[in-house]
Amino acid sequence: MTEKQLLYQMDTNFFGTEAVIRRNTLKSNVIQSITSAAFLLAVIGTVIVLFIGVAADMITAFQSKELLETGWHLELVTKAAGSEPFMFALPVLSAVPYTTSYMDDLKSGYVKEYLPRTTRKQYILGKAAACMLSGGAAVICGMVIFICLVTIMSVPVELPEHIGDADGLAGGLDNVWTIFAGMPDASVNGTCSDWIGELFQTAVLAFLAGVFWSFVGMAMASFTSSRYMAYGGPFIIYYVLIILCERYFPLCYVLYPKEWLEPSHIPFGVWGVLVIYAELWCLMMGCFWIRENRRLRML
Repeated sequence: MTEKQLLYQMDTNFFGTEAVIRRNTLKSNVIQSITSAAFLLAVIGTVIVLFIGVAADMITAFQSKELLETGWHLELVTKAAGSEPFMFALPVLSAVPYTTSYMDDLKSGYVKEYLPRTTRKQYILGKAAACMLSGGAAVICGMVIFICLVTIMSVPVELPEHIGDADGLAGGLDNVWTIFAGMPDASVNGTCSDWIGELFQTAVLAFLAGVFWSFVGMAMASFTSSRYMAYGGPFIIYYVLIILCERYFPLCYVLYPKEWLEPSHIPFGVWGVLVIYAELWCLMMGCFWIRENRRLRML
């Protein structure tokens, strides 16, 4: 038995089972990814990009002397999530939190100290899972903060249709419970519920996109042995796919990244997008696993 195998056996006996080591590996990577300064930077960047996407609409609305329509802030959030700035920035923002961690471990030699305490399989899967979860979580956290800020700014000046003649700040504030509880008054014909459902779908698609593009960044950094490709790789692939689909293969909407965020042609909507992500992820994960398992075996 080699020294590395002996150390791993000692760790396994100490913790009790290999399952405990697997959970500890994943937990430590996830905590490291979501408590880093890069994660906070990605969240702040998401908020800023969302505001940029609807800056013109907000300026026009708040310059008006009339009250805004009921549920305007929900419509604004949905529009921000489908704006060009957000769509183009999402691959980069999701790659910021943890995509370079794997390459940093390899180049610094830290992985040699870590592997005796786990297996190659658990190490690779732990890094990949933490990378994907942090990428999706950064986007969602940014969207939640954006929703809260827009709600605070917009609801007080929205039209309080459901309380008759009341108007102004007090009437607008009374709309908060109705909108957030998802129980719109009959006077708005369920419009708020429709917006909330669409907003939830947008959030799910944004999370899936963050998960996918963060792993693309990690794989690109690994294949090219360059940490800079972790940030630039997802955007390059994203832009190339858009050019190919818009200029040369307009009917190939399955590989159109904008369609993944706003599915209008993909069958089964969100479920169809989920299947596309799953297929692409399995393909990339297979290649990533074969390459990195061989690399770690040679250390």
